[in-house]
Amino acid sequence: MIKKSAFGLAWVLNLTQRNIQANSLSPLFNFQFQASRVSVNPSLYCHQASKEYNWNSVRSYYSGIHPKSGLPEGKHKFSKMSSVANGNDTVFKRLPQKVVPVNYDLTFEPDWSSHTFEAVAAIDVQVKEATDVVIVHAVDFTIGNITYRGKDDDEQLEAEIFILDVEQEILKINFPRTLPQGVGTLTISYSGEVKDNLRSFFRSKYKGPSGEERFHYATKFEPTYARGCFPCWDEPSVKATYDITLVVPKNLVALSNMPVKSDVPHPTNIDRKIVKFERSVKMSTYVMAFAIGEFDFVEDRTPDGILCRVYTPVGRKDRGAFALEVVVKSLAYYKKYFGIPYPLPKMDLLAVAEFGSGAMENWGLVIFRENRLLVDNQLSSAASKQTAAIVVAHETAHMWFGNLVTMEWWSDLWLNEGYASFMEYLCVDALYPEYEIWNWFMADYISVLEMDASATSHPIQVAVENPAEIGSIFDFISYVKGAAIIRMVHDYLGDDKFKEGMSHYLSKNLYGNAQTKDLWAALTEKSGKNIDVIMPTFTEQMGFPVFTVTNIEQLEQKKIITLSYQKFWLDSGAKDANQKKYRWITPLTVRKKSDPAGVALKTLVNEDADVEFKIDVDSIEGEWVKLNADHIGYYRVIYPTAVLESFIPSIKSKELQSSDRLGLLDDLFATVKAGRASSDVVLKFMLAFINEESDAVWSAIFKVVTAYDTLLLGTSLHEKFQSYALSLLSPTAKRLGWNKKENENSQDSVLRTSILTKMVSLGCTDTIEQAKSLFSQQIRGDITISADVKSAVYRAVATEGESGFESLLKVYRNSDFLEEKVRIIASMGSVKDIKVIQKVLEFGRSNEVNMQDIVTILMSLNSQGKHDICWEYFKSNWEFFRDNFPTGHFLINSVVKNVTSGFKTDEMAAEIENFFKENQVKGIDRSLSQSLEKIRIMKTWLERDSSCLQTFLSSY
Repeated sequence: MIKKSAFGLAWVLNLTQRNIQANSLSPLFNFQFQASRVSVNPSLYCHQASKEYNWNSVRSYYSGIHPKSGLPEGKHKFSKMSSVANGNDTVFKRLPQKVVPVNYDLTFEPDWSSHTFEAVAAIDVQVKEATDVVIVHAVDFTIGNITYRGKDDDEQLEAEIFILDVEQEILKINFPRTLPQGVGTLTISYSGEVKDNLRSFFRSKYKGPSGEERFHYATKFEPTYARGCFPCWDEPSVKATYDITLVVPKNLVALSNMPVKSDVPHPTNIDRKIVKFERSVKMSTYVMAFAIGEFDFVEDRTPDGILCRVYTPVGRKDRGAFALEVVVKSLAYYKKYFGIPYPLPKMDLLAVAEFGSGAMENWGLVIFRENRLLVDNQLSSAASKQTAAIVVAHETAHMWFGNLVTMEWWSDLWLNEGYASFMEYLCVDALYPEYEIWNWFMADYISVLEMDASATSHPIQVAVENPAEIGSIFDFISYVKGAAIIRMVHDYLGDDKFKEGMSHYLSKNLYGNAQTKDLWAALTEKSGKNIDVIMPTFTEQMGFPVFTVTNIEQLEQKKIITLSYQKFWLDSGAKDANQKKYRWITPLTVRKKSDPAGVALKTLVNEDADVEFKIDVDSIEGEWVKLNADHIGYYRVIYPTAVLESFIPSIKSKELQSSDRLGLLDDLFATVKAGRASSDVVLKFMLAFINEESDAVWSAIFKVVTAYDTLLLGTSLHEKFQSYALSLLSPTAKRLGWNKKENENSQDSVLRTSILTKMVSLGCTDTIEQAKSLFSQQIRGDITISADVKSAVYRAVATEGESGFESLLKVYRNSDFLEEKVRIIASMGSVKDIKVIQKVLEFGRSNEVNMQDIVTILMSLNSQGKHDICWEYFKSNWEFFRDNFPTGHFLINSVVKNVTSGFKTDEMAAEIENFFKENQVKGIDRSLSQSLEKIRIMKTWLERDSSCLQTFLSSY
């Protein structure tokens, strides 16, 4: 490998182009060539086999070059040198398909002391078209040797040259002669590092029994990180089977997608063992997985005999019992629902302390971050238990949506994530109806509507090529909008027809790949309805429609409703750059007061002009009609003020369904934020919810409260608004209290957590003092605080400054439960003293805190109005975030969104924009654009509504 001199690299490339044989080489200084004529990409690194070219003549000049491998002496890895080739932006291309994998036989031997590994990849391939070049994905390797042997060949062919292009993340292998069509084995020996950045093959840090630092090893390959662990065709459509072998310390547990085939002592190393796994089913690279570490487990079987295990850190297996229950039930539920059995003989769930996302759906070995999987009967809140159920059901759904049938390319990511996000709720609602879990979905649903109304949104189906771009679409649009439109289809078709269509889609594409059009075709075929015409209007363009009720009149026993129809923009001044005409074919529903749980009308709207329809109604006083029954349709509705006020009695009496109450409030708030109604209208309307009981409706109330708390921060109206908000929340906080009631429903348990936490955040003195008192009683050993109220208690303690911070640190250090640790970290944003905030940030970067939790700390500080502090901290430490979080990953996008949000001036927008122009971070463009748009919207909103807010809050 030559990387010290582009001059030397040009010479190597020039030799290749001119096909100069070794025996004709003159001494280096006498060899004549024109380097200026050679186009060189400085991110290319080359190796040439010594038998083909006289490397000894090169080695006499380039000291340190190994005579056989052509690599520098010692341990090195290929590393990035440039992000631009020849002055042009890199154009990414998918791999050629002349050669494709059939089976990967992979052997890994990690070294725990150096956090490195040695590996051999013996890949059975099919040569579909004769070629002398094989191109695979690879990055961060030191290559030892590359050979190819055809199935019927006696001779092993050694690669004469291989080039690693770090920008394209590909390894280009040249052989001395053409590989004929047929099958053979490509063998690559190599070495690499076990990474510390939560991707590829990485180490997850945890504390041992005596507080010492230990590590699990695990993998995270989605979306394009498999290439950092083994050379491969790292694209979802290029599927193959896998034989995995792990050479590991004999005291550790080794896991992979499939069951263990053999587990034998190492023949020459008594401290190691060799674990081989059964051959996998055909699958994509990103769902292959393995893990090594100290684990306990609990196990059970599904009714049809699938072995399920939940692996936990040693001594914590009891905390895996609930997740085990959920996965056993989920596998049975999905098998029945889709009519397709789970195809593997086992299903493992593994909890590790550090993981770059909540969980990853590796086939047969799903890896979770501990706080998303483990549930402690004493230490976990009701919300955390329900979260575990949702996450396990989501990842289990991926065994069908994503693993069994995979999107053809990342542009259709939502086929995986949107469907799994819908099915998780359908599944948990069926298994645990007492959770009323669709309430949780509504909180996400109203958030994605806000995101999708921005000018910086994107369609569900979005073209991506550059690996750095792929991570940015793992967002609410792919997950929640995807789930929301599937929920709309499910409602439109009915469960039976929907189920038939889904089973048909899966059966038709088993072990293969699909595109969005394949899904719509399957649903159309089985339902007889034109889903293939309706749904592309929601997946191929961003945003959604808003129906404005322009007139409602009563004519005898009918109400005649007239609607106008257009795209909803959060920024009312925003227009599409090309003035594109947005149109949706929208399933629209209507319900009425005399049947508040039924649907009076279900129709499709596809008109360019105004829409008119009639509803049969009872001639009773106060009969209302409401569009979008249960708020299932992916659209908004704007009502005239008089019509909106007619709903208030039914809101107070709760005659309106909770989902409809939520929908009315959220649609109104969106119109206010977009400048189509004034702020005093929504604040007045929200008073109708003062005795609200549904946690779903409260999620909409909290959204409004948080938005105005941020908007008015730093103004003379902030304190007045907080008083208004506390008067709205206090009756419910008082009703719930600090302790769980006998026979309490799950909604109240979850709501207690959120409402008391919000009371503390709003500065309620009585709530803060009571929380501090509870903390003191627990420290003395007089009581044990319920997990449902710990978030509020810890945030209150954090307001005490340094003494509170130290008290929380003590609790943090004494806990071995990640949920508790994250809860404490999330409370630290309530610290007010600037010196203590600096200690909090230093703590976030310490070895005591898992790497991704610095994001949690920044989110907490930002949520408490410390926007300037977060931004300054990021600017001072931006290299840390750039270098430690994977390019384009949701973690770096989350950091950028948080540290740039909350501002509302043109000056700050300009400063943020200029900073990122000067300091390039790949894969954050969409997040940055969204933040800048939010700043502009906040600025306009504050200027527009300051006067009416002043009048309302002063008189309230």
